[in-house]
Amino acid sequence: SRELMSKMSTKTAWRKLPLLMAALPLAQGATSKLAFLPGFGSAFSLILPRRSSGLASVSMQATGPAGNNVLYAKMGPGGVLGDCPFTHKANFALRSKSLEFETALIDLSDKPGWYLEKLNAKGSVPTFVTAEGKILTESEDIIAFADTQGPPQLLSREGSEAAMEAVKGVFPAFAGYMKNKEEGEEADKKQALSDALAALNTYLEGAPGPLLLGADVCAEDCRVVGPLYHVSVAVIKYKEFDPLEPYPAVRAYLEALKKTEAFKLSSYTPETIEWGWSKFF
Repeated sequence: SRELMSKMSTKTAWRKLPLLMAALPLAQGATSKLAFLPGFGSAFSLILPRRSSGLASVSMQATGPAGNNVLYAKMGPGGVLGDCPFTHKANFALRSKSLEFETALIDLSDKPGWYLEKLNAKGSVPTFVTAEGKILTESEDIIAFADTQGPPQLLSREGSEAAMEAVKGVFPAFAGYMKNKEEGEEADKKQALSDALAALNTYLEGAPGPLLLGADVCAEDCRVVGPLYHVSVAVIKYKEFDPLEPYPAVRAYLEALKKTEAFKLSSYTPETIEWGWSKFF
């Protein structure tokens, strides 16, 4: 594959890259392949999410602005997609519309100057550059953009306000509990997370299911998918108990989210979540 790509121009190689990579063999259990492009001194990893088309979705460490129709995301250990829940929210929304785009990974521990100067002065992720070249640097703005791209409707659905009320407390309570360093506040922080999960569980018991507003993804699903996934992994790892055990409706809801194609194409491994939270422990 290296010999084949070395004979192409850089422009041609980029255009044909997904097809070329899809044709390459993938070792059993592997999640990425290495590609060599003209003009690049080293290989980069291509993450291969499951896709009905069978084509690779290009995900690589960005070395400069990657053009239009690109989602910039946190880079995880070993150059994989990182665990940012805000990027997960945006990525899940875009994937729920079956949109095709590239993903470029940013090392947030060493933010490149070109990213700060040309794309996102805050140095945060996600950043999404639309096909028309519009730069969106807030996950909520990316959801709003996604909602202009055809069904399913994400925003302002019947029942949206009640769904938002049910999910809004999960991430603040979870983050407060995970980041807590005060022994005297530990019980209260733990209870706050339990209260937030209990409120969501109560809502889900009366919801149409399998998602918050029925069978189709809504904006509130996008907002809580990352936090719930993190809760299900990081609390078990670092607090040594299963926070979802008392809340079967929440567990069933998370499993329903995981079965969606949007989750399969926007997710990262549990080990990446553990890596992301390890700095607090």
